[in-house]
Amino acid sequence: RPVKHVDYMVIGLGAMGSSALYHLTQQGVQATGIEQFSVGHGAGSSHGHSRAFRTFYDKAIYTELALASIPLWRDLEAQSGKHLLYQTGMLCYAPPDHPTLMNNIRIQASVGGSHEILSPDEVNRRYPALHIPTEHIACLTHDSGFLHAGLAVKTHVVQAQESGAMVFEDTDVKNIDLSTHLPEVETSQGRYQCDHLIITAGPWAGQILHDL
Repeated sequence: RPVKHVDYMVIGLGAMGSSALYHLTQQGVQATGIEQFSVGHGAGSSHGHSRAFRTFYDKAIYTELALASIPLWRDLEAQSGKHLLYQTGMLCYAPPDHPTLMNNIRIQASVGGSHEILSPDEVNRRYPALHIPTEHIACLTHDSGFLHAGLAVKTHVVQAQESGAMVFEDTDVKNIDLSTHLPEVETSQGRYQCDHLIITAGPWAGQILHDL
């Protein structure tokens, strides 16, 4: 079969791949997505109802990235009409000398993350189901919560398609050839040459990258 040319190809349309495909189309480029199963399948890492959305990390870069993503999620929600990000807050507690807790609190303060330090009594007053040890302290991060995981993947893909992306579901990648001038990808739907190749195969990466 003849080789088809595409500008950008994204292999694997889970959380990372669907998002990459969507944001490529928002930049006005032509993108093609390949998924070996159906979009939103249960054989990867991105299916199901929810995944935690955390801003409480031990490195500032992760907190900064999480905070920077919030307006992007809200833009996607406004564009699609879907509610995806629920900022319910997240509560973490430990003894006041716990190095990870204290480090994460310092990072929240340094990057401007919205948070509160709560005593055990205050935790119990706000959340009667919780009874943390009296010698502990708690940190409540207001921007944290959870994402509707499966719906987020499908919404990214649908909005990418509405912006012109081509999506091929139930399409196996047979081979990736990097020996030519441009990457060539052989799939069960044909052979493609692409200017840019993005592989977001998640737990399938070992299989798809084995020959490389």
